[in-house]
Amino acid sequence: MIEDVSRSGLLYAASAVCSTCTAGYLLYKKYLDKSIPSADAQIKHELITFTGLTTTTTCVVASATYYADNDRTTAAFPIMFAGCMFVPVIVAKGIEWYYRKEEDIVNTTMVKHAYSNKTAYLGAAIVGAIAVDTILISSMLPGNRLSKGSEHFVSRLSVQHRAKIADEISNMSLGRFIPKALAGVFIGGLSINTLLAYMEERGWRHFMYKRLDQLLGRNAFWTHSLITGATWGLFHVPLIFCGSNYPNNPLYGAGQFIVACMVYSPLFKYIVDKSQEEEEETHESNKVFVSGVVAAMLHGVMNATGSLSLMFVNGGSDLSNGLAGWAGISAFAIADVALWLYQSTSCCARK
Repeated sequence: MIEDVSRSGLLYAASAVCSTCTAGYLLYKKYLDKSIPSADAQIKHELITFTGLTTTTTCVVASATYYADNDRTTAAFPIMFAGCMFVPVIVAKGIEWYYRKEEDIVNTTMVKHAYSNKTAYLGAAIVGAIAVDTILISSMLPGNRLSKGSEHFVSRLSVQHRAKIADEISNMSLGRFIPKALAGVFIGGLSINTLLAYMEERGWRHFMYKRLDQLLGRNAFWTHSLITGATWGLFHVPLIFCGSNYPNNPLYGAGQFIVACMVYSPLFKYIVDKSQEEEEETHESNKVFVSGVVAAMLHGVMNATGSLSLMFVNGGSDLSNGLAGWAGISAFAIADVALWLYQSTSCCARK
């Protein structure tokens, strides 16, 4: 386990590196680069600026929070974790306004169309199924076993709720507990979790999605997915240094989460692509860009199932268990391989 001094050192070093690189790049583009950018060059510039500003902002906010409340005696860290979810949407909107004077905002039509999109619900169900696969894979790891209310799940609860919830879980039969847990996952995942996840997905699978499609073309599926996933994971590194997802292994966890996001990303992109195709077919005369909201629905369900994937397994560590552990990465990797085989077969059939 990394000592606090090392953890704070990682945060401060990351803040210094990100701030220096981002500021240097923006100053160069503003004052030294006199070339007239092509359309592709402008898109690359906006993507680099977005990645730099989101990561730098999160690093600085996390470092300031760690410095101000190193002993975690206040609510500063939960507020910081929630607040950082708004960084991608704020940066994306700022870049859109500064460079393009766009007013690309979420509206009731976009939300209504996304929530009537059958592909979005199918995608949410697939994410739920992967969470179940994750539980099974976790239970097969050496030293792990299936159990209600695992110590990893209970340890993440607040102290005042820990004993009560652990007691409720232990006294509930599996026949009652599993349906209740699944219902809670999907209700919470498709409501409040979706609202919060949209603040991130407005950056990853709306702002970046549009620009990467323009830059790479619609056929560069895997390149598009991996770039988005790497940016998504990099954004979370400062939060992981502060104890998110891998509280006992922040250094290794930071690298592992970047890998995890890159593995999550192809399935997200495929479902978003198909949802947008359904939108264009269903609402041809009144179509809107639903990618951000649909991705937020998937992200919201995934965040909810993240707890579910930890709830049934005792043993292991935060690096091995759950959707962010190697079990979850393996489950999503299996889905990615299946997706690749399906795409390859479809391409061969069309030829």
